[in-house]
Amino acid sequence: MTTIDWSKRKTVQQLQAQKFSANQQAARAEATRRIESRWDKVGQANVALGLYSEQERAECVHWINSHRQALEALIARPDLVDLIISDDAYWPVSEGA
Repeated sequence: MTTIDWSKRKTVQQLQAQKFSANQQAARAEATRRIESRWDKVGQANVALGLYSEQERAECVHWINSHRQALEALIARPDLVDLIISDDAYWPVSEGA
């Protein structure tokens, strides 16, 4: 006979909050993935060290900041649980793409 532990039952609101939190984490991971697809950690470090031209530094900063802004806009959406985070429509497009 199986017993059910009703104390572990979750409300709809708790399940929605869990999904919302999971989608926030997924959005952060997607932003990082997209940033690093163009400027990986080594490239970002080299920019910080001044090893690239001023134009390249500005491009890196713009790329990172535009993704941060997109991430903030995504996380602020009340319908975050219903979104497909990897959809290109939510993220900046490279000018060179």
